[in-house]
Amino acid sequence: MLRTFVVPQLQHRQCLTSTIFMQDGAPSHIHRFVKALLLQYFTDESVISRSFSNPWPSRSPDLTSCDFWLWGHLKNLIYHGDVATLNELKNSITLHARSITTDQPLNTLSIALKF
Repeated sequence: MLRTFVVPQLQHRQCLTSTIFMQDGAPSHIHRFVKALLLQYFTDESVISRSFSNPWPSRSPDLTSCDFWLWGHLKNLIYHGDVATLNELKNSITLHARSITTDQPLNTLSIALKF
């Protein structure tokens, strides 16, 4: 996927050299073959990963607002009510996702930046 989709998309958008590639430290993500592949396209300094110069930050909120806030927020809302069927679950997810205002993730980001 990296070689056949991600890199071509970044090249098409002319931003490959300015991209910072971030991955967690899962064993399959830090295998020497993956590291060699990443170094074909990115510099050591432009990869955030356990096996590169910029390690994944400890106790990281995964550095994205979806991981840091959104999934937990939706889970709390959805499982607070009674969901009996798959359709009810899908409808609840859609309803709650659509009710999120633009201020909510921005507030979360400002809180995360204080850490």
